[in-house]
Amino acid sequence: LWSTQGGRAKACARRTARILHDFMEEQNLTSTLLLNSSASTSPLADGYYGTSFDDYGASEFLKLGESNSEENEGDGITNTSTTNTNEKLVIMFVSTTGDAEHCDCIRDTWKLLLQKSLSSNHFFSVKFALFCLGDRAYGPAAFCAAGRKLGTRLVQLGAKPFTKIGYGDDGTPNGGVFCDLDTWIRKDFLPSISNDEMNTTRITTRKMINYTSRIKHPPYYVMV
Repeated sequence: LWSTQGGRAKACARRTARILHDFMEEQNLTSTLLLNSSASTSPLADGYYGTSFDDYGASEFLKLGESNSEENEGDGITNTSTTNTNEKLVIMFVSTTGDAEHCDCIRDTWKLLLQKSLSSNHFFSVKFALFCLGDRAYGPAAFCAAGRKLGTRLVQLGAKPFTKIGYGDDGTPNGGVFCDLDTWIRKDFLPSISNDEMNTTRITTRKMINYTSRIKHPPYYVMV
């Protein structure tokens, strides 16, 4: 999924999908965790690179966690059983625009994510890989602010980072955000695909602390 104002996040999604497709084929890997697992819409399908958040559907995005949140209502996250067939990996590319704001094509989804009625384990069965796009020239507080806020909110709702969050800077020499994207894919994303621990049957409090600690400075607090 992507949100973009000028098209760079969409281009990042396209590049990542192509690299992931080739990598999975070369390594003879399979995954039941990727969002939209049917052949016509899978991120592994040759030529498919996803859609914008709001084109995918704000309500559809919320449904990614519905089946699991009802089962675990009141259980919290410690010692909760799960299986790899119920978990989903959502790969996201999020640009920041304007005054450190979300782009138009994610605003409906973002609005629903801020609902106070959502439980803290709504997305317990969801893991996400997040690459944020921004420009450090606007200062540390504004840099990738939209992506950071989205990641923080997903963690508040029980989702877990699948790998280290990536950050793309327009000002990076020799390629800008695409240079940073390639580094993130090579050093973080693909190694996590190879070494994923989705067969783990229990998520402990200690593991959850490790997951949430990957969202680092500057901290963002999403008030709902």
